[in-house]
Amino acid sequence: MYLNNLIVWCFIILSLSGCETSSHVITIEHEDLVLKSNVGGEPNLYTNKEGEVFISWVEYTNDTTDVLYYSKLDENSWTDPVQVSQGNDWFVNWADFPSISSFDKSKHLVAHWLRKSDSGTYDYDINVAISDVHRKDWDKVFTPHRDSIPAEHGFVSMKPRSEDRMFITWLDGRNTKGEAHQGHHQHAGAMTLRAAEFDQLGHLYNEAELDSMVCDCCQTGVAMINENPIVVYRNRTKDEIRDIYIVRQVNDEWQTPVPVFQDNWKIAGCPVNGPAIDSWQNDVAVVWYSMKDGQGEVKIGFSKDGGSSFSDPILVDDTNPLGRVDILYLKKDLVLITWISESDEDTFIYGMFTGPDADTGMEKFVITQSNASRQSGFPRITKDGKDVIMAWTEVDSMTRVRTRRLKFKN
Repeated sequence: MYLNNLIVWCFIILSLSGCETSSHVITIEHEDLVLKSNVGGEPNLYTNKEGEVFISWVEYTNDTTDVLYYSKLDENSWTDPVQVSQGNDWFVNWADFPSISSFDKSKHLVAHWLRKSDSGTYDYDINVAISDVHRKDWDKVFTPHRDSIPAEHGFVSMKPRSEDRMFITWLDGRNTKGEAHQGHHQHAGAMTLRAAEFDQLGHLYNEAELDSMVCDCCQTGVAMINENPIVVYRNRTKDEIRDIYIVRQVNDEWQTPVPVFQDNWKIAGCPVNGPAIDSWQNDVAVVWYSMKDGQGEVKIGFSKDGGSSFSDPILVDDTNPLGRVDILYLKKDLVLITWISESDEDTFIYGMFTGPDADTGMEKFVITQSNASRQSGFPRITKDGKDVIMAWTEVDSMTRVRTRRLKFKN
């Protein structure tokens, strides 16, 4: 299941600038990083303003108790795990996983996880915890939604907006509950997309509904352009078209949501495959999964105006991949995309370099073996200086979080 500890790849990447075309070689070395974890999964990564890298994950201590841990990267090793919280009433799901972030101004970390709120299968709340400056005590716990309705609240994205404010967005099922409610996806109303901000004391500000009808269980994504949040998600129309949309905040006002691209994918249920977004100054890149004629596809779209408009998408993979995408700017006009794809013989986590001036995606390459089951979850990537750190869930006789450093030279 596990590839060699140090592997080197070389790729010729076309660099397009104006009318000039040149090529250069990108060499990739990777090295596995040991994380002191036990049986678990649902990893997530975060790099703060100072360049410190953090990972969060869930360990399954027994049949009833789950524990959320985090660790910090110290050169090529992870620090000893620190417990954020534990519970026997959590909602633990392969696609709706916890996260970690931090305020820009202080040493306070922020984490979120999901906790059951009632007996319904999908009745759960978002719990947000803020650490003290020593990152040991996590006693400030609150929910960013104040509806007090036992319904689905999850698929969270968080990002610091300013030195002392955190932006958070999530899928909110408060309108799905009512007299006509019969069960999950048999609604009195639709799933909504909502957002808020909070400070280091957990005080909420600028609570808003961003979209009144969205897909029920696809991940959200958020990026910042000059401290203005832009959110990507899978929308849903009354005709069951479920394409990727973007909603931007401009001058403290939320704009009307618009499609990144109109795939016109009609599907009567949620594909559980949300988009990912990253930004570089005023440039934005969004990668997503869709389907055409029964075949899965991974696509990427680029914007040069802060997400106001997007060029036609680049087709990354049309070999019926599984999706589960992530994206990261390596430098201006060059991004790394990751996703999972399976063949008749095996399943792999793939990577690809591309940029806004490429006519098509570059050649994809294998990062590591994976598993097509839900247990393998969603691989995550983040920056560590010029390198990339990747985390994923390895599925063997048990599930365990793995991490790897990818070094790029050109």
